[in-house]
Amino acid sequence: FEYSHNHRPKVSDWLEAKWEGFKGRHQLERIKPTGVAVDKLKSLGSALSTIPEGFTAHKTITTVFDRRKKMFETGEGIDFATAEALAFGTLLTEGFHARLTGQDVERGTFSHRHAVIHDQTNG
Repeated sequence: FEYSHNHRPKVSDWLEAKWEGFKGRHQLERIKPTGVAVDKLKSLGSALSTIPEGFTAHKTITTVFDRRKKMFETGEGIDFATAEALAFGTLLTEGFHARLTGQDVERGTFSHRHAVIHDQTNG
């Protein structure tokens, strides 16, 4: 512990060191494009902000979905949870699997996702 009081790390310890597994400028594989067409995002946004007909959502959830719908209409104010849902949606439409598990998908820490909603009339 005494040594830590006087130790001053060198920039070279961090920036010039060889990082195991890090692909830099001479990497083995090219970086693939990850962009998504705006029309596709709008289509996904419509699906993410639509409560099915005949479904009785809690009033707070309805407010969240209405706010989401406005985000997609204006293209402004997209929050983290909505961006995350768009990311999952784009992966699914491209044939990739995305699995969300655990209580936090439905409630708890990550309830902002609203990946699960319940009908207030029939559960």
